[in-house]
Amino acid sequence: MKNIVKQKLIDGGCSIGSWITLASPSVAEIMGGAGFDWLGIDAEHGAIGLESVQMLMQAMAATPAMPIVRVAWNDRVPIKRVLDMGAPGIM
Repeated sequence: MKNIVKQKLIDGGCSIGSWITLASPSVAEIMGGAGFDWLGIDAEHGAIGLESVQMLMQAMAATPAMPIVRVAWNDRVPIKRVLDMGAPGIM
């Protein structure tokens, strides 16, 4: 997957994104097709667990938006799990 967000920033541009705070694949797919460069999956403050993160990223896979996952804590275990799921960006 090409990292369009990173490329836009390298080129001196900006990227536009939004947040997903619901564990709904339908919402992720709709928002992914709404024209955002990235969508932040909030696994820190919302009701989104790591199991839901994978579902949301799968729903976004057919859209141009890049998932960026905000993990609950700066801890190696959840970070490695999210990376293993295929997240191209972590916050």
